[in-house]
Amino acid sequence: MFGALRVVAILCSFAAASATDDIVATAQGTGSHTVLVEALTKANLVSALQGTGPFTVFAPTDAAFTAALSALGITKQELLDRADLADILKYHVISGSKIMAADLSETQSPETLEGQTVTITKGANGVVKFATATVGPADVECSNGVIHVIDAVVLPPAPVDIVATALATGNHGVLAEALTKANLVTALQGTGPFTVFAPTDAAFTAALTALGITKQELLDRADLADILKYHVISGSKIMAADLSQTQSPETLEGQTVTITKDANGVVKFATATVGPADVECSNGVIHVIDAVVLPPAPVDIVATALATGNHGVLAEALTKANLVAALQGTGPFTVFAPTDAAFTAALTALGITKQELLDRADLADILKYHVISGSKIMAADLSQTQSPETLEGQTVTITKDANGVVKFATATVGPADVECSNGVIHVIDAVVLPPAPVDIVATALATGNHGVLAEALTKANLVTALQGTGPFTVFAPTDAAFTAALTALGITKQELLDRADLADILKYHVISGSKIMAADLSQTQSPETLEGQTVTITKDANGVVKFATATVGPADVECSNGVIHVIDAVVLPPAPVDIVATALATGNHGVLAEALTKANLVAALQGTGPFTVFAPTDAAFTAALTALGITKQELLDRADLAGILKYHVISGSKIRAADLSETQSPETLEGQTVTITKDVNGVVKFATATVGPADVECSNGVIHVIDAVVLPPDVSTTQASGGDVSAAYRSGVVVCFLYPLVLIVSILLKAD
Repeated sequence: MFGALRVVAILCSFAAASATDDIVATAQGTGSHTVLVEALTKANLVSALQGTGPFTVFAPTDAAFTAALSALGITKQELLDRADLADILKYHVISGSKIMAADLSETQSPETLEGQTVTITKGANGVVKFATATVGPADVECSNGVIHVIDAVVLPPAPVDIVATALATGNHGVLAEALTKANLVTALQGTGPFTVFAPTDAAFTAALTALGITKQELLDRADLADILKYHVISGSKIMAADLSQTQSPETLEGQTVTITKDANGVVKFATATVGPADVECSNGVIHVIDAVVLPPAPVDIVATALATGNHGVLAEALTKANLVAALQGTGPFTVFAPTDAAFTAALTALGITKQELLDRADLADILKYHVISGSKIMAADLSQTQSPETLEGQTVTITKDANGVVKFATATVGPADVECSNGVIHVIDAVVLPPAPVDIVATALATGNHGVLAEALTKANLVTALQGTGPFTVFAPTDAAFTAALTALGITKQELLDRADLADILKYHVISGSKIMAADLSQTQSPETLEGQTVTITKDANGVVKFATATVGPADVECSNGVIHVIDAVVLPPAPVDIVATALATGNHGVLAEALTKANLVAALQGTGPFTVFAPTDAAFTAALTALGITKQELLDRADLAGILKYHVISGSKIRAADLSETQSPETLEGQTVTITKDVNGVVKFATATVGPADVECSNGVIHVIDAVVLPPDVSTTQASGGDVSAAYRSGVVVCFLYPLVLIVSILLKAD
């Protein structure tokens, strides 16, 4: 009686609610769904169920929740704190449809908002069951759906993945063993989604008979994993209803498989028949099949070409050029494959026999020019024009017109898109010879505007160098540029060609070891030229490039061994300024210059080098004289003056501040080592002297200015001048690298 009264109360409360209220408001209004409302609030589902919907909600009463708490042995708070609370509630919701009791058939299994399906039944007497819960009252209409009250909380079943589902059938024991042996169980328990075509035990028995092997021999096969993965499509859950007449999806094994569906709905996985289909799992779907399908043996580029019966000469040529193994590699490759007819036409055009073609030294290059390595380019991938780099190294132009006709250089493609295990073949109707490589020199000659440059390169014996491997970046003055230079210099062309520094002038226009395109340039850079000095190259906001003061245009004339940028002026390299001249020019190294002259070191520091000189300033020398208690003349008369100066010089290397590590002890020109340090702030010390400024570049090295004179460690305590050197040394005199001193003296001598 009390149960009947409870139903009446619920009906009355729903009657009081308006059909204009949404799902949540309607549930709140009953007074019999307080726990449900609390749970929806805790799980952040209120807003969702106030949405447009429509929703069909099976709503447990408070009494249903009380019974569930007792059965689970937990409190209401423990229920509200469960991590899966939202999933429990969403399992009671069907989204996207408003299902009235009258719409229900005897049995249906709609998908819930939680993701899994639930079985809803309706008996002959009209009693509706939501899983095991009984509905009543039903059909409580809301503004965004309908509520069916149920007398129990229904927990969603624990998710059953592909593997567990297969095991549960009792008809896939061999499949389960094979998945375990191939270490694929964990993979197929993953998120997926997966579509698995699962052979039955009977299918495996038939396969073993056909292959003439035992089950154990099957499980021991090296390709077991590939066989199994060929039955799996990863990343999609494909239901039978999703299938069209024919499709060829890629399998987890990597190759495609053909799946068909006939007019009667019969589905074939390759030659195997599907049935039953659509066994849903938590991470995908299983379609049972009646046969094991072996993946086709991979057919690579070479095997595919051979199989056509129309590429015999190509096969012979690949064999002769030792390219078969390369094109059987991983790739991917895109190969434009001339037919036998194409080779016949090529032999006629070249006036040679097939054997003469096979004996050509450039046979491999001809073949490699038909191959693009590292990408599988389908006809659909092509734009109107592209110029990919071939395996031969040069680019080739591929076009596709409005009608979809593809051209490989001048050869027409057809058929296209012959897929292979390691790429794709496009058949072509002509053999395309790679263009003869055109180097820097040949390119310049071909312009008709660089005649003087060509003459100068020949006279300076630079032609062979610029025909080398490179890469080179050449800034090439035009004939007009040379004419202007001759006028400015007041000399004839012959006098220019006879200049001793002609090679240096030309090499100053060449950067060796890199191919620098205009797009590679920043606002300012100073690369080292082949002549040895650096040159400033700028690019302004408008993209105008300057090589020193010359303007570039046109830029980016590509060659087989580099790039040419045409310029409108001849740029003369700056006159070399050596260590000594550089030091003299500062006006702050007069004593150093005198000392270098007196010690006969000027000529040495004007030599090729390279030298790294630590040059004490005049102030540094003044401090040293004070500390030593001697005059400048007494310093200049010291027997060890040359040793002191050479202690400031490192010969044979040009060491910039950026090259220095935290501590190093290079050998000086004097013979002993000196400690040079660089702290975390970049402050450099030469012994105890501080460097600044650093990196004063010279034609034969670099100068680092220092603030003290540094005496070598083994300076004798008694000098010819009578000064006590050891006392001065102990007092903290810092004798900096004398390398800079030598430079200054050299500069003074040069000035004299």
